[in-house]
Amino acid sequence: MPTPPAVVRAALTVVLVLLLVPAGALTVLRLTDPSAGLLVQAQAFTPFALVPYALAVVVLGVLLARRGRRRLVPGVVAVLVLAAAGLHVSWLLPSYTGEGRDPSPAAGPGDEVVVLSTNLYFGRGDGAAVVREVAERDVDVLVASEVTPRTLAAMEDAGLDALLPHRTGRTGETYEGTMVFSAEPFQRAEPVAGTRFDNLLVRTGGLDVLAAHPAAPLDPDDWAEDHAVLLDVVVSERPDVVVGDLNATLDHAPVRALLAEGYRDGAELLNTGLTATWPVNGYFPVLGLLPPTAPIDHLLLAPGWTVTSTGTVAVPGTDHLAIVATVVPSVDQG
Repeated sequence: MPTPPAVVRAALTVVLVLLLVPAGALTVLRLTDPSAGLLVQAQAFTPFALVPYALAVVVLGVLLARRGRRRLVPGVVAVLVLAAAGLHVSWLLPSYTGEGRDPSPAAGPGDEVVVLSTNLYFGRGDGAAVVREVAERDVDVLVASEVTPRTLAAMEDAGLDALLPHRTGRTGETYEGTMVFSAEPFQRAEPVAGTRFDNLLVRTGGLDVLAAHPAAPLDPDDWAEDHAVLLDVVVSERPDVVVGDLNATLDHAPVRALLAEGYRDGAELLNTGLTATWPVNGYFPVLGLLPPTAPIDHLLLAPGWTVTSTGTVAVPGTDHLAIVATVVPSVDQG
């Protein structure tokens, strides 16, 4: 017995609502920059609204085909869906094509600096594995957040001092410790005042680096205040590189504020697309079965600098992928 057309239309309408409610919510979050903690966290998944929007277009196509002359409502909805999807494409596309942004600067003469950044997740990350990556990738600067005494000892036992003999920062018992290790001496090493976690401003190897780790948006006020402090540092100090676990994606207002200051994301400069770094290694029951979905670790470059390579590195024990990039002066430096 064939299914009555009214039942089919009702079922398709239910599917359409189920697709458009979460997609529309993500669009609204991106446009409004909410301050509530769960909403800030949900905003990290803005790019994924394109999936339900695309499916919604298919459902609307079926509805339009079955409606005969009664196409006004699904037609209007289709226009709105396409407009919303277009917004998301405009937000995401530059990470893949660079379209809408200035051309990526070409590398100029000057020494390469290989920078690796890792969040060690309350010291649970494998310190020896980090040191192996430092050796294999010939890293010049290592930025490590959530460093505990135990993890630091593991890195030292694995030979970190022979590779990167200069260090600054401190360990912590859980999330507060941030350290920078370098192959070259530090000409500057200062903590950033006023943040919940440790953030450091250093100069080494001819590179001014802000090692950044603002608070997570579990407490949105702490998150916003830490980002405001870091933005003030960036505006006043103009570091060459801002690198670390920013606990924010390119869709969050604090990172967009850094981009408005002329900084560029290293992955975006090479058009590598969405480079998600969290969560990994099975942490978080709901997301543990999925690949990393949130690109919250970044290497941002000031004008005058670019990257010739960028990528992610798996570190056992932590909930983040590490990021690594080769930083060089660009032809327009100075």
